[in-house]
Amino acid sequence: MATTIDLLAERGIDVRAHRGRPLDGTLIEAADLVLTAEHAHVIEIVGQWPRAFSRTFTLPEAVLRAAHAGSRGADTLDAWCRRLNAGRASGLDYFDDPTVGEVVDPTGRDRATWATSVATIDLLTRRLAEAVAR
Repeated sequence: MATTIDLLAERGIDVRAHRGRPLDGTLIEAADLVLTAEHAHVIEIVGQWPRAFSRTFTLPEAVLRAAHAGSRGADTLDAWCRRLNAGRASGLDYFDDPTVGEVVDPTGRDRATWATSVATIDLLTRRLAEAVAR
């Protein structure tokens, strides 16, 4: 999306050559951590690859859970994800969990909404990187 390209360029990130690709089992199974923007994305992924639930989160959900579980420290990413899952709703309870945060999808909205979403993702990814790196 042109607006995303422009907003990221303003942050010094050039994504013009990036091309997305569809999710498939190979990508999901190889991923140590899967982050999404929306609650529905987690449900869609886990509906196809149920074993991925313990390492699939919305970005806001992962950041909130990291704030409670603490930084990764010396833990493996797998062990840290187990800590992130402590007390997490699962199965059908996950569908209606009101605590799962989302990033607003700016598609079809004005530039200000796009800018807010980009800023939110930037802030949340920085927080998550700090939690993973410590």
